[in-house]
Order: sequence, then C-alpha cells, then structure tokens
Amino acid sequence: MDIIIKSAPMGFIDREVRYICPVTNTEVTTRRGRNEIMAREGLVDANDIGQTYKHRKAEREEHLRIVNEKPPEELTRAMDSTFKQQQDKFIDSMG
Repeated sequence: MDIIIKSAPMGFIDREVRYICPVTNTEVTTRRGRNEIMAREGLVDANDIGQTYKHRKAEREEHLRIVNEKPPEELTRAMDSTFKQQQDKFIDSMG
C-alpha cells in the first residue's frame, strides 16, 4: 500500500480587481490600471504607509541634522532664555 500526500499549489493568487475609483470616478478592472491611476493621481496604498512613514522619518532626521548644525536665531534665543530660567530656578531653590 502506498500513501500519496498532495498539497495545495504554492504561489501568488491574483484576485479580481473591480471598483470605481473615488478620486477619478472611473472603473478599475486590472491591477495595472489601478497602479497607473495611483501613480498619476499621487495616491498611496494603505499597505505602503509604513514606507511613507520611513521616508518622512528620514526627512525629519535630515531636518534635525541641519538645525543642529546651525540653529536658527529664534531657536537659539529661545533656548538661551529657557536655560536662563532654569538656571535662575535652580539658584533660587539652593536658597
């Protein structure tokens, strides 16, 4: 007696795409059409938001690097003022 074990085929299952795009109000029937509309209209898939977040994080880090290299005058004045206030509080608390 032989035992034959079969498994389901592995791979990507492409589901049917059929909806009305809320931005362009046109029918979308293929993934390619969907991708073209998204690219043309500057839309982002919800599954790609993590990548967008990473991009924004990189921009924020670059902005902080620039500010730390040469802070704007307003920021420098505000920091100096805050430091002075904290220093005065500390000296007053020492009595």
